[in-house]
Amino acid sequence: MKEELRLLAGARSITPELFERIQGLRRVVYDSRDYQEGLNAIRDKRKPQFKGQ
Repeated sequence: MKEELRLLAGARSITPELFERIQGLRRVVYDSRDYQEGLNAIRDKRKPQFKGQ
């Protein structure tokens, strides 16, 4: 997410290549086990147990 924000902060207009790079970074995050753990923790009303995966 930090990389995505850095790319967006430095962009004046988003090129198709930059858009695809950002989408790729998002896919990595949204497909991660930690992201799913965060969603499950919110749903279960508990603290998440992130493992860096």
